[in-house]
Amino acid sequence: MAEELPDFDQTKKIEAQLLTTEHFREHLDTLNAKGIGMLGFALTEAFTLLKQFNNTGHGSICSQAIMLVTDGAVDTYDTIFAKYNWPDRKVRIFAYLIGREAVFSENLKWMACANKGYFTQISTLADVQENVMEYLHVLSRPKVIDQEHDIVWTEAYIDNTLAEGSDRVLMTTIAMPVFSKKNETRTQGILLGVVGTDVPVKELINVIPKYKLGIHGYAFAITNNGYVLTHPELRPLYQEGKRRRKPNYKSVDLSELEWEDNDDILRNGMVNRKTGKFSMEVKKTVEKGKRVLVMTNDYYYTDIKGTPFSLGVALSRGHGKYFLQGNVTLEEGLHDLDHPDLTLMEEWNYCNTDKHPQYRNLFQLEAVKLFLTGKEPFIQCDKELIQEVLFDAVVTAPLEAYWTSLALNRSENADKGVEVSFLGTRTGLSRINLFVGQEQRTNQDFLTAKDRESIFTADHFPLWYRKSAEQLPGTFVYSIPFSTGTENKSHVVTASTTVQLLDNRKSPVVAV
Repeated sequence: MAEELPDFDQTKKIEAQLLTTEHFREHLDTLNAKGIGMLGFALTEAFTLLKQFNNTGHGSICSQAIMLVTDGAVDTYDTIFAKYNWPDRKVRIFAYLIGREAVFSENLKWMACANKGYFTQISTLADVQENVMEYLHVLSRPKVIDQEHDIVWTEAYIDNTLAEGSDRVLMTTIAMPVFSKKNETRTQGILLGVVGTDVPVKELINVIPKYKLGIHGYAFAITNNGYVLTHPELRPLYQEGKRRRKPNYKSVDLSELEWEDNDDILRNGMVNRKTGKFSMEVKKTVEKGKRVLVMTNDYYYTDIKGTPFSLGVALSRGHGKYFLQGNVTLEEGLHDLDHPDLTLMEEWNYCNTDKHPQYRNLFQLEAVKLFLTGKEPFIQCDKELIQEVLFDAVVTAPLEAYWTSLALNRSENADKGVEVSFLGTRTGLSRINLFVGQEQRTNQDFLTAKDRESIFTADHFPLWYRKSAEQLPGTFVYSIPFSTGTENKSHVVTASTTVQLLDNRKSPVVAV
């Protein structure tokens, strides 16, 4: 007889997630076993719990099993099985006899075989690895016999084999069973193994064009258990670019990142694989939680066919609804793309450079140029996005001459003042002009990959872009580092304003 584990509701099933299993392990060593094991009581409780769950109509009609781990059984408990499990035998019994003694093994064997399960004796630690997983072969037999090649997708996880600093942090694995098709063993249902492949989670999200989601828009995905597969606010590592993982990064619930006031409409709709729309006011933190942007988000969600995942897209009210389309000639666009002050966002998929090995070392701007000139006909690119990039390149090209003129007319003795001018467009195109040397800049990380809040990334527009977009057209936003006043060092002021078409029509923010 043993004590009950604390903090668990004994009347409900508990998900086998990381936090639950860790909690179980922590308390297992504190339990005091004494007297005679009350297997009859335990089996009754287990069958009752499964019956109550089945009556709710919830779940996915999964296989059900009871794992019996014991050092022996003095009875076969056939009356309990007759009451709860026979004649259908929907619940399998897997019996594990611990120890070298085999006095009570016959009773355990009978229970397992009478309930379509499996019996295993574990005498030493060496037996654990070989024998514990036998239940998988038993549970898989019906599918093997029926030749059901179910495809399974895992939750997001961190691949330990990747180099530190890799941008493909989170992975998911797609797997399916491999059956024996020999005629002489076909009815035995022999599972040979499993075949699978790893898929970077970012590849699933990359199919959604960031430039169409608006300034604050983003995409996210969850599993059928409500755990986040990918989300801009999901931070699985303690420090970006390092390998140290947070203990519960695989079981972060959507409700922890998208805070709903009540009813969990968004979460429940996605978990139930529905298609729908939901709106709510949100408060988004920026600058590592130091500042807050208040906005209203419209959420659109649906299931991803062939997977257990659901996809959601969040569009900030007032953004992502209208688009500016412009047409320029190929010659004009190519000419203006070839300016030294122009860059494209490397994390956006202008062109697919991963498909062929010879393209994998190309920068996105280089790939776009090769695609437009026709020198590499096998490069696949987003034609609509590239057309908008060409338009932005042509329209913003005069800035280069303007900034050069300002630099030439700048006073030789002006040791303080404007250090850098910059512009970003909704297509991820950036133009940057330095009025001082890079080593003379007060904030040398600004507009570089070291300061991800200041550049276009796969998850968000630059912070200065997002702040300006929330203000009235023609107004400037002046911002200083949050730590100004507490640190005794020089700081710079960042000034930004939006560029919109002001001709009495609805217009998106086209640049900042």
